Parts: sequence; structure tokens; C-alpha cells
Amino acid sequence: MPQCAPEDTLRVAVVAAEREALRNDPAPVRVLTAEGIGRSGATSLDEALRMFSGVSVKDYGGVGGLKTVSVRNLGSQHTVVIYDGAVISDAMNGSADIGRFNLDGVSSVRVSLGGTSDIFQTPRQQLSAASLVIGTAPAVFGKSPVQAAVRLGVGAFGTWSPYLLYRHRLAPGWALTASADYVYSRGNYPYTFKNGGLVIKKTRECSDVSSLRTEIGTSGDMGRAGTLSVKALFNASCRGLPGSVVYYADNPRERLWDRNLLTSALWNWNGADLWKVRTSVGWTRSFSRYLDTDPVWKEPRKDEYLQNEGSVSALVMFGPVKGFSVSAGEDFFVNTLSTSLEDCPFPTRFSSMTSLFASWSCKRLTLNAGAVLTCVREMVRTGQGASPVNRISPSLSLSWRLSERENLVLRASVKDGFRMPTFNDLYYARVGNRSLTPEKALQVNLGLVWGRTIGCWDLGLALDAFFNRVRDKIIAIPTMFIWRMRNAGLVNMAGADFDSRVRVQAISWMDVRLDGSYSLNYAVDVTDPESKNYAHQIPYTPLHCGNATLSVTTPWVSLSYILSACGKRYSSAQNIPENRMEPYADHSLSLFREFSLGRSGHYFLRLSAQVRNLGGKNYEIVRYYPMPGLNWRIEMKFSFR
Repeated sequence: MPQCAPEDTLRVAVVAAEREALRNDPAPVRVLTAEGIGRSGATSLDEALRMFSGVSVKDYGGVGGLKTVSVRNLGSQHTVVIYDGAVISDAMNGSADIGRFNLDGVSSVRVSLGGTSDIFQTPRQQLSAASLVIGTAPAVFGKSPVQAAVRLGVGAFGTWSPYLLYRHRLAPGWALTASADYVYSRGNYPYTFKNGGLVIKKTRECSDVSSLRTEIGTSGDMGRAGTLSVKALFNASCRGLPGSVVYYADNPRERLWDRNLLTSALWNWNGADLWKVRTSVGWTRSFSRYLDTDPVWKEPRKDEYLQNEGSVSALVMFGPVKGFSVSAGEDFFVNTLSTSLEDCPFPTRFSSMTSLFASWSCKRLTLNAGAVLTCVREMVRTGQGASPVNRISPSLSLSWRLSERENLVLRASVKDGFRMPTFNDLYYARVGNRSLTPEKALQVNLGLVWGRTIGCWDLGLALDAFFNRVRDKIIAIPTMFIWRMRNAGLVNMAGADFDSRVRVQAISWMDVRLDGSYSLNYAVDVTDPESKNYAHQIPYTPLHCGNATLSVTTPWVSLSYILSACGKRYSSAQNIPENRMEPYADHSLSLFREFSLGRSGHYFLRLSAQVRNLGGKNYEIVRYYPMPGLNWRIEMKFSFR
């Protein structure tokens, strides 16, 4: 039997890093640190999110395919995406495309699944049913005032992606950071298409993508005046829209151009452990141009969309006595939309969110409670705008350590939230309905978390049972010959999320970790007892899904194996054989190693190779959008720090 490593071998560092994955928060939180990202071999945000229980990614296939994230089947519109304190918004569709983010420089990926785990959060984040928070690593300099990194990745289907990073110390505590990430892919991967008994092998067309993402910012410590961070992000992409794989319709002619600019300034201040203050301002400008050259149109169809959002946020937390604190926040933002479509009403939305929360904790109990007041007003150039919205959304969560000797924690939370109808829901030509009300979501969670270190073994388990109810769900229903949006949906969701962590360092030079998760999701439509889809599982929601990650780290090479599995689900509201989507399993294998070059210890070279979808099957996450089969990626990254 192998002997355990000495007691002092990396114990403190490893436990502190890994315990974040299974936290004792009053509400469920999933966290993946930079160490975990590097160890897993994930190269994109959607790959990292697939390792979380209760989190699903809708992927339309290919490098440039749209990717959105949903938590516990509530829909992507209920998830707010935050990047370094700035909200990534889309008032037109309500869903942020997470495919635009890479993982270079990311220090943590955090997903909150409901309830209030931290009262020092903006009202916008507290209101949302779920939040995805992406944080980047701060610049830490040694003797040199400069840090730089160059990465080149190449992959299957004509994919290549160079990346540049530059950091410069401007003054003690101040740094300038600039980066550029470019991705190009022909996207012409082969796939197999079945039409009844006929099996056809084809190549995906019009799936190319060319994308540039740049970021520049400065941050620093102003001493007693707090810290300041100013940042600007710009994304530009041109991509083909291959469309769904439908028999006799395999010549797509659609393209999409995007230009997105986000600017933000964030100020933080802490005062003698009694006060915390955070304020931010931001502006987002998003432009999209859509082109369809299908001969069915008399002339090419060209549509243009322009969105703007300006936001101001302020958050204050006061802790007068040990174990008790109160926070108050205000978010105010304005959204506008203009398009080239006929009869565009050019809507403007004014939103105000005010939060008040309190937290009390003692030796074994933590209790968080509060509410968010939301007021929304809309104006349009033509006709009548949507009805005003005034709503209070309460939240309550607690965690209780059942034993002082064992790290065994019981947690419970209940949260009432909602999401506003999108501009498309309200105003899209002939389909929108200006009488829509917000879609309400009630979330209830009861969980148990356990963790313990036994010798060289680090163990952790978490089990959460949940119940969600979505009322006034916004769905499209036919009215004579035209489909219209209606508040006509009621969905009940119940299930459980299970997470486990095992880490062992039985040999001093080898670290082995196994992380697993499983989700049970029972989500049924109970809108109309007389309908054909009553009590049927809602579309794209599997009853069973899960994943496992095995990583082995040695001084010579590190290996990571990821298995993601998804059970059967249905592409439409009726659970009939014609709508059934088959289960799938995706296997990925990664190898990587980092070398220290020279004697100075400042130059590093990281080599990595990844093979994805080892089974080679063109499984579908979205119906008629086949995923690539067996594919590979090789990266070389040189850094100076």
C-alpha cells in the first residue's frame, strides 16, 4: 500500500484552492479557479461550465455557433452574465453569447444557482434567478515592470487562434493591461445526416467564423481612497449561419456581422472593516448586421440592429457589530434599440433596481434576507409602450453547521425573482405583444454539504434538492394565421444536484483528483390540463445528465479526462417519438506541461494538446445542429512574468 506524503506537503495551498468548488454558502454556488481551469484542460468558457451540476449550455455547433447558459432549466434569459463587474446585456434577445469569452487570464468562474449567498452584490445580480460571474487575475509584478504572453493555437477544421497579452506597471500599485485574441475557423466539419432509413454523409457549410476580441484597461490602488479599475472591451466577428440540417435544404446563404463595445469603471472602498462601498458606471454598444441571399427574396434581405445600454450602480455595506451587516444598492440603466425593419417602434427602457439585505452569522449559523424593488418604464416612438412594472422580490437563505467537529453544513434558500420581456417579445413585427408581463420564477433549495481531509485524502460531497416554478411564462402561441407572444405558461421543476470531490496525493510527485456531478431534472409543463403536452418534460431538458473530470498532475506531464453525458430529451413540447433526441456522451482528453526556461525563472513555455469527442459521434445539443465529431487542438504559450 503506498505511503502518504508528509503532512506538510502542499496541504494548506491545495485545500484552500479546492474547497471553493464545494462551498458552504447559504445558497448553491459553483466555482472554478484558474488552477482548476488549467488542470481540466478546458479552452473555452462553455467547456468549463459543462463541468458544473445544474448548469446547461445550449450550443448550436461549431467554433462560431451561438452558446448560451441556463441554470436549472429556467432559461438563459434568467441568467445574468457579469465580466469583471460589468454586465453583459442583450435587451433585444435577453441572452448573452458566452462563446465570445476565452479563458486566458481568467482567475475564476462562479455560478450562483439561486438564493442569496452574499449580500454584497448588486441589485441586478440579486434579482436574477442565476448569475455567471467571470473574474480576471490582477497583475502581480516581480522585479520586472513588464509581463507578456503569446499564444498560438491550431485545431481541426482549419481553426487557428493567436493571442497576445501585455502588462506594464505604471506606478506602485498601478498597471496597464492590453490583450488581443483572434479566432478563425473554416468550420467545415463532416457529419452524418439520417432521414428515415437513409444515411447521408455531408460537410457542414457556411459555418466559418472570424472573430477578434480586444481588451484594454488600467487598475490600481489609491490607498485610503480605495481601488479603481477602468476597462474597455471590443468584439468584432463575421460568421456564417449554417442553419439547421434539413433534407433538401443544405445550401445556407445567411451571414451575421457583430460589433460590440463595452466600457466600464469600477471603484471599491473598504473603511476599517465597517464599511464597504462599490460604485460603477458602464456603457455598452452592440451592432449586428444580418444578410440573407436566399432566392426566395426578391432582393437580398439586409437587417441591422443597434442596441445601447448606459448604467450606473452603487452598493454600500455596513457592519456595525461582529457577525451582523446590512447592504443597500441601487442599479439604474437605460436600454435602447433601433433597427432597419419596417414599423420599428425604437423602444427605450428605463430600469431602476433597489436592494436592501441583511446578514447575521454566529459560530454555526448564517442567515441572509432581503428584497429587491424593481421599477421599469418604457417609451416608444409609435403606438403605446409596454405597461409599467413595479415589483418587490424577496429572498431568504441560511446555512447551519450541524456539527462543530465535522464540516457538515445544512443550507436552505427561497427566492422570488422575475425577468422582463425582451424587446423582441414585446415589439418584434407582427409577433410581439406589448401587453406582456414579466416571467416570474420561484426557487426553493435544500442542501447538505460535507467536506473532510483524512491524511492525504481530501473529500467533499454536496447534495441539493430544488423546486422551481415559473409563472406567466412567455411563449409563442398561434392566433389565427399569426403566432403571438403570450403569458400563457406554467412550468414546475423539481430535481437534485450532486457534486463530489476526491483528491489524493499518495505519492509526493503525483496529484490525482476526481470531480463528479450529476443532475436529476423533472421539469414539466402544467399550463393547460387539456393540452397534448400537459405534464410533458419541457424541450431540451434531460431527466438525467452528469459529468466527471479526472486529472493527474506529475512533474513531467499532466493529464485530464472529461466525460459529459446527457440522457434523452425532446426538441418540442410534446414528448412523442418524433421529437425524441437520443442520449449522448462526450469524451475529451488533454495533455499539457509547463516548462521554466532559463535560470532567471521568469520565462515559461506551456504546451498542450486536446482531443475532443473521442467517440466521433455528431450528437446534437440543439435539434438539427450537429456537433463536430472527433476533433483536436494544439496550443503553445510563451509567457514572461
